[in-house]
Amino acid sequence: KDGFIEENDYSMQLHNTRDQKAVFRCLVCGYYSDPIAVDRGMINEPTICGKPECVSKNSMTIVHNRC
Repeated sequence: KDGFIEENDYSMQLHNTRDQKAVFRCLVCGYYSDPIAVDRGMINEPTICGKPECVSKNSMTIVHNRC
């Protein structure tokens, strides 16, 4: 087990994990974000979809075991 993720508000915290990046997927259009670096165990969740045709707000969810 590499660890677990705790969600709270607009950030997530990784506990006891070796992963240094996270990938998010838009629940509206299915777009995958570029890997986002983990900074001291914290990940800033994207607030909008990165696909120019979509740009849905608060639609991004973390993809587990992607990186």
